[in-house]
Amino acid sequence: MLHDRATKNSVINQVLSNANGIGESKLEAQRSSGIKGQNGQAVSSKAHSIASMQNLRTVTTQFTNFVNDNYTGKPLKNMDKDSAREWINKKIEEGTSLPTINTYISDLGKIADNLKQLGQDGLARADIHDLRRELIGEHGTLQSDKIDRTNNDPQAIVQKMNDDTPFGLSASLQLEAGLRVDDSINIDKLHLKEDNTIHVIGSKNGLSYTTAPISENLAEKLLSHQEAGYKAGYTEYKDSMKEVVISLGQEWRGTHSLRYDYANTEHEKNLIEGMTPTESKYKISSEMGHTRPDITEHYLKDN
Repeated sequence: MLHDRATKNSVINQVLSNANGIGESKLEAQRSSGIKGQNGQAVSSKAHSIASMQNLRTVTTQFTNFVNDNYTGKPLKNMDKDSAREWINKKIEEGTSLPTINTYISDLGKIADNLKQLGQDGLARADIHDLRRELIGEHGTLQSDKIDRTNNDPQAIVQKMNDDTPFGLSASLQLEAGLRVDDSINIDKLHLKEDNTIHVIGSKNGLSYTTAPISENLAEKLLSHQEAGYKAGYTEYKDSMKEVVISLGQEWRGTHSLRYDYANTEHEKNLIEGMTPTESKYKISSEMGHTRPDITEHYLKDN
């Protein structure tokens, strides 16, 4: 059983140990589980293949670490519907495709089942069902990963973030360099080069990459903030930006929307300068820390 004061590593290890169904009959586990999925069909609380176990490990680890890093107290105290929603929204804002989000939600259901079996009921499968319904209501489907998240006036958002919040640097870096949220708020990862490009070390999945050049003003601001030890919390940054966006009468499309704005602005500029669409997508993909041009298409309004 899981004790309320279990560490994050203990939570991860015990959930995964309890959920390990490799070698067990999935059909028999479904029949005996007493658990119904959102479609009303019997489901197993276990992962029965190496691939599904690896996926569950990823989701369990990332969700538990997110709760541990962003909430006060031991993780089990805060592993509930609200933190699950917050984590899923963060993944969407980071650019995770909706079909992948759909699989994450399925794994959150398994996590909820296993926590219950281990004596913890803060997160329930019914909560995960509600979360999936909310997201389908918001996006129409979780089967398509093409969403327009660009802002009507991103410059106004960034200006107000600089004027009215402590997080103007992060917003500027997202819009001007296309940085991921985590990279823009943890600027010790960023190494400014002589040509004003930024070398990012330890980004998503441990990737390192180099951005397009930023303006001289932003470069100076980055250096001064690094010297001052600037670091922002994700929730504080997100909440501040949401308040700014709404105050400007714009639709809230997530912190990741500034990265969409960057991609579309750069693509338009590249085409004007004579690049082919494919050349532009390759360039933008590299500068945003991706490796394939088809990922860039996820960000562009028109391909």
